Amino acid sequence: ILWVGTLEGLSQLNLKSKKITNYYHDPQNPYSLVNNYITNLYIGPQNILWVSTFGGISELYTNSDRFIKVSQSSQSKNTISSNIVNHCIRDKFGNLWLATSKGIDVKDANGSRYYHYNLPKSFRYHKNEEIVKFFIDGDTWWIGLWGGGLSRFKFPANFKPGNTLHFQNFYYDSNDPKSIR
Repeated sequence: ILWVGTLEGLSQLNLKSKKITNYYHDPQNPYSLVNNYITNLYIGPQNILWVSTFGGISELYTNSDRFIKVSQSSQSKNTISSNIVNHCIRDKFGNLWLATSKGIDVKDANGSRYYHYNLPKSFRYHKNEEIVKFFIDGDTWWIGLWGGGLSRFKFPANFKPGNTLHFQNFYYDSNDPKSIR
């Protein structure tokens, strides 16, 4: 099975049978995709497909056609910080990390709560809000920022969501020839 996310929905291609199944957001169906603008796909443990979109995140058990929608809610404190979810990935403890337009959200491994992290603002021209991508290199996590450079942190050995993380930021600064370009 090959999953393909586009700006107009999600497609499942069965490479053996050549059958294509398309999934779309349907406002009349509470079990449809949360949004059609797909930014990232991640298959986690138990064959759960996490679909990052511009309307939140959808969770699909791949043996089903029913999506579980997760969107920002003003009615709850236990929610994602933004509906624009650019990337998601699991850490070695099973916590789900979401790169959003308002920072980082971490869903604890037992799925009961979301924790929010803001990156420190260390360069006056950038908000440091929109996280685009995570890249894991051993215990070093790199974070790509939209229009704001790069950040990194060392993943703590006994990390639990809500623990303090220490970020180091890298930016282009025209006054500093040693800054990133």
